[in-house]
Amino acid sequence: PPKLNEAPPPPSSSPPQPPPSPKPPPKSSSTMLCNNACPRNPQWASDGLCDDGGPGHSYRDCDYGTDCADCGPRPAMMALVMTETNPSDVNGSRPHQPGADGGHNAAA
Repeated sequence: PPKLNEAPPPPSSSPPQPPPSPKPPPKSSSTMLCNNACPRNPQWASDGLCDDGGPGHSYRDCDYGTDCADCGPRPAMMALVMTETNPSDVNGSRPHQPGADGGHNAAA
């Protein structure tokens, strides 16, 4: 028998919520390309102009993703597209001449 001074249990408000879904894992560095090696023309890496032929580039004197200081990290999956689109980046390079712009000619 219930005691006279005992309060009834509070009504349940709603069923328990499931735990939040886990956050997607952060993008690993393996999905982005970012180094400043510019193996074909190391003198043009980190010179203030994007030389990797990717989106927003000024020149194509470095391999895609190898002028990170100037171009920023590049998605690795774009490397295949860039290779197929520009099979020889040498054809997209411009002659470099010494000048006030650090050696690059103005982009046309």
